[in-house]
Amino acid sequence: MQKRSWRSAQRLLRTLFFVSLFFPIFIVGLTLWVDHGAEWREARDELDSQARIAGDNAARAFRQQALVADRVNLLLAGMDAAQVKSEELAIHQSLLALIAPIPDIDGIVIIDAAGEPLVAANAYPVPKLDLADRPYFKGTMAADSGRFVSGLETGTVIKRRFFGYGRRWTDRAGAVRGVIEILVSPRYFEDLYDALLTEQPGKRDGRNIALLRMDGTLLTGTPAEAAARAAAAGISGFRAAIADAPDSGDYRQDGAGSGGAALTVYRRVATLPLYIAASLPEAVIVADWREKATIHLLITLPVTLLFSLLLGIALQRVQREDAARATLDAEMERRAAAENTLLRSQRLEAVGQVTGGVAHDFNNLLTIIMGCAELLERRPSNSDNVCRLARNIRGAAERGADITASLLAFSRRQPMRAEVVDVNRALLDFVPLLRRAARESAVVLLDLAPQVLPVTLDPGQFEAAILNLVGNARDALPQGGRICISTRSTTDASAYPEAAQGPVTVVTVTDDGTGMDAATAARAVEPFFTTKEIGRGTGLGLSQVYGFVKQSEGEFRIETAPGRGTSVLMVLPCCAAKPAAPRTLTDEAGGGAAGEVVLVVEDEAIVRATVVEVLLNCGYRTLDAPHAEGALALLQREKRVDLLFSDLVMPGSMNGLELAEAARQLHPCIRILVTSGYDAPFDGSGSPHAFLRKPYDPATLAVRVRQVLDLPRAPVPGPGTARTGICAAEASEEA
Repeated sequence: MQKRSWRSAQRLLRTLFFVSLFFPIFIVGLTLWVDHGAEWREARDELDSQARIAGDNAARAFRQQALVADRVNLLLAGMDAAQVKSEELAIHQSLLALIAPIPDIDGIVIIDAAGEPLVAANAYPVPKLDLADRPYFKGTMAADSGRFVSGLETGTVIKRRFFGYGRRWTDRAGAVRGVIEILVSPRYFEDLYDALLTEQPGKRDGRNIALLRMDGTLLTGTPAEAAARAAAAGISGFRAAIADAPDSGDYRQDGAGSGGAALTVYRRVATLPLYIAASLPEAVIVADWREKATIHLLITLPVTLLFSLLLGIALQRVQREDAARATLDAEMERRAAAENTLLRSQRLEAVGQVTGGVAHDFNNLLTIIMGCAELLERRPSNSDNVCRLARNIRGAAERGADITASLLAFSRRQPMRAEVVDVNRALLDFVPLLRRAARESAVVLLDLAPQVLPVTLDPGQFEAAILNLVGNARDALPQGGRICISTRSTTDASAYPEAAQGPVTVVTVTDDGTGMDAATAARAVEPFFTTKEIGRGTGLGLSQVYGFVKQSEGEFRIETAPGRGTSVLMVLPCCAAKPAAPRTLTDEAGGGAAGEVVLVVEDEAIVRATVVEVLLNCGYRTLDAPHAEGALALLQREKRVDLLFSDLVMPGSMNGLELAEAARQLHPCIRILVTSGYDAPFDGSGSPHAFLRKPYDPATLAVRVRQVLDLPRAPVPGPGTARTGICAAEASEEA
């Protein structure tokens, strides 16, 4: 009842919180967002309307100017410059009558091909001037279409601002005789644009309409200063916009030098290289939007206050619920701490049991080694006795290495290392540790088939899997019982379809304990799934076994029923190879080439002396050092060092990998072989260094040294290298 009440309070709290906080924010935010978009669309539509009206009017004006230019060209048809000059008065009067009814034309000038004015509508006689360098004259003469609109200028004679609409003057044969320049009045367009802007009373500040050439040159605009600033600031944006949309569009210009950012809508004037641009400061758009936003906020304020009141009620509920939850959390933390303490004590108990077994085994091994060593000291001349005692010492050392490898595999400190393994022999070697893991309550029995085919697997992972299965079987026998480990091989691959095709070896661990029902067995291999009480298991045992079997390309099965015990089958693919036999130094090592030098770096004096002795017996010349600093001194002194054989962890400021890098700087072609009791700290497939894991026997050491020395040598460094190392030395010897 209390739990349901607490959940109801939580639902009410969440509802009040979201309603009081997010609903008003969402409504107001949505409204303001919609209004913001609508305000920009309205401004864009307004500017587009102004640009359309101004553009249509400009198109009519320039069509009329084109007709005037055509009529003047007809008037001058068949006349050359001399004839025009001789009839200047008559032509002057005709031009004056032609432009009198047209308000946007201030004058017409006829200019010969050399740039000298012949006739003007605004002056008689025309002043003697040189107009060859004027932009409108040069632009018209150079234009491909024969027509050109010049920039805004001030006339020399009429002293008024104008921009020119020029057309080439040609005779009936099409030969160019000069330029017909129509002086267009910007005042006409300014009055029109001013009338368009005054249609929006109260919204005049910052707005402007301008007539621009395609290159961004301002021809006219109103207000004049605002149009000039806008045109100068937005010229790059204007050019980019018409490049993407040459007929019409809009762009936003920044406020640098123009009095503020603005929205500009442009339209092309007919097919001419002219554009109408209508601009509106963004500040005006934002001000209008803020005005509407203020109204919305004033309307929604009472609703927000109401929701705030609900939020206050919800906060009071939160405080009371927080106090209750804090008490509950503290209790849960105390309980978790107690459970962790119990789990740690159980882990320590398990570690103690394993440590006791390992210590017992190592004490036996040390007893063998010390006893054999003492006997060797007493009777060193008896060769048979020496050989026998040496075999005993070697066997004890190999057993110690196997125990260390098993512990590393059990603690997951090394990856999968596949080997050809006789599972019968592996189980026989491992059974003492299994019997200690089963404790006195359970009896471990072996049922090993005499002819079991070898398999390829990681021995350490296999032993860890067997240990996990024996531990699970032991826990299923609270009153004691039997645990049987059996092996058999079969060539019937169809019985195990999930395993790799071919013969298989089946390793089965069976107990006569409580068993599992079908639901529990179906989930048994899931990580962290366990039926044991808290602290008695991690739920990772069977998942480790399952992963090991799948990694070995085998099949995993559980056969169980409540009250009938459990059998776990590991079906492992067989291989044709035989398990590896112990190697000897004379069989596999090979010898050192003449003069090959190996530098041994090892802080343990006995280990270093043993390695040096093995390498000397193989025919190598050796150098040795107890630490990286001593090794660097030797590398700097010696001219030839073929191989650096270094321990990974050493006393001093450098480890084995750092020493290897320093050695390559001194001897670029030196080979590197790193050794350690743990797995390689680098990926062997892409690393420049080879690796040998401790412990190793003399045969393994000799073979590995020979393999590394036989690797291809690096190219000889070119001239100018400070120290060429052994590659350069060898190159000189070969030469």
